[in-house]
Amino acid sequence: MSTFTRRDPSRHVRAPRGPQKTCKNWVIEAAYRMIQNNLDAEVAENPADPHGRQIRLAVAVVKAVSTVPRPDPLFVLAGGPGEAASTFYAGVAGAFAWIHRDRDIV
Repeated sequence: MSTFTRRDPSRHVRAPRGPQKTCKNWVIEAAYRMIQNNLDAEVAENPADPHGRQIRLAVAVVKAVSTVPRPDPLFVLAGGPGEAASTFYAGVAGAFAWIHRDRDIV
């Protein structure tokens, strides 16, 4: 099985910031920002101090086995102090096998 990694340096994902909403309402905006914050490569270490120290986040995408994956990937939020999300996935990949057939796992 080959793994395809798409790297597009011209594409920069940056989560919306500030009081201006980009969605219809704040409920939708909150969910949108949560997803965008997980894709943003650089975020504030302390959310209370957005202009303070910035940290880089790594996002891993396990491409679906299908050549025509479903449009709704599974987002797994894992990791924490001392655990990388990549380590987490390696330990539970079998549990996600049926999802991985048709969906990307992010």
